[in-house]
Amino acid sequence: MGQPELLKFALSRQIRRMGCRKKIESAQVIARFKEVVGPQVAARATIESLTNGRLTLVVPETTWKQELNRSKDDLIKRLNESAGRNVVREIIFVMSSRKKE
Repeated sequence: MGQPELLKFALSRQIRRMGCRKKIESAQVIARFKEVVGPQVAARATIESLTNGRLTLVVPETTWKQELNRSKDDLIKRLNESAGRNVVREIIFVMSSRKKE
């Protein structure tokens, strides 16, 4: 086992000990969100939170909420494939009058 593999093993073991694995996996999903869902969706859906497998997305209008709700299963699948694990169990869409900056 080379040095990179030893380091990876040691970090993985320490992450498990500290109980941080879920937080790190959630952070990875959040970091890759725009890349995974694409610019059109990312321009209209903002992550509010990802807790215990529940991803809450803020959308600006009813039409986008309906559209994204129809593709919810595909979004979950793509986000989990990107993470390499089942991090997202469900997606909840909430309305907001806030404009995405």
